[in-house]
Amino acid sequence: MVERHIVGTFFECIADSDKVTLSNDHDKYIWIDPKDYTQYNYIETLTPAFEDYLEKILE
Repeated sequence: MVERHIVGTFFECIADSDKVTLSNDHDKYIWIDPKDYTQYNYIETLTPAFEDYLEKILE
């Protein structure tokens, strides 16, 4: 069995526009309200990142 360690880096960004250009690796995107993240199909290991962000913005 090969062991792997995955490190995620998260950034809070503010966009100048809502225009998105995708690379060939992606075929669609959606903008979501971070408060609604549980309503979407997401990688469950991202839960702490969403919760930390929400705690920060709701202070």
